[in-house]
Amino acid sequence: MRFPLRPDGTVDEAQAARLIHRAVQGGVNYFDTAWPYHGGEGEPVLGRILSRYPPGDPIIWPPSCPAGRS
Repeated sequence: MRFPLRPDGTVDEAQAARLIHRAVQGGVNYFDTAWPYHGGEGEPVLGRILSRYPPGDPIIWPPSCPAGRS
């Protein structure tokens, strides 16, 4: 999953949060990203956004680990 960017190339987290919220409201409950997206910031951003939802929400996010890291 790629996120909207600001002119300086960093993730626009507010806009990304709005997109995620719209997706959840539309029934999307599976989100995936990859370590290299946005210089390694894709997963932390997604984690911060999804942490705003109650633990009981049926949101699935399979965190990944970059090859060679654990």
